[in-house]
Amino acid sequence: VEHFDSAQEAICQRLDFAQQAQLQTLNSSQVLLHKIDSSQEDISRKVAATKDAMEQLSSKQAEMLETVTGSKESTKNELLDSVASSGKALLQKLDSSQQTLLQRQGDAHELLVRVSQSQEGMVQKLGTSSEAASR
Repeated sequence: VEHFDSAQEAICQRLDFAQQAQLQTLNSSQVLLHKIDSSQEDISRKVAATKDAMEQLSSKQAEMLETVTGSKESTKNELLDSVASSGKALLQKLDSSQQTLLQRQGDAHELLVRVSQSQEGMVQKLGTSSEAASR
């Protein structure tokens, strides 16, 4: 009877440890999800800001074209070249921001897959321990 009691106590301790480990994994997952959400919000704000800048640039281009209508052809071409190059720079910045967002989302997905696999392993171990305890 004492041997059975000590074996049962050992199994209970293992189950307690497994539950604590699973809770720690869950807490870590929640922290990581919060960080991912925060990062995605930051990038979304940057993309929105870049979009606003592009809209302002487009508006300014339209204003300039109206102003330049009476100017000489060479002045028009210089101005258009300048506007095109600044537009290109803003588009590159937008592309870079979007690439960063995609990279972070990919990293977040990888991390969540690993967390999920870890949790599945913990559940399997807990199930094995429970089966052993019930025997």
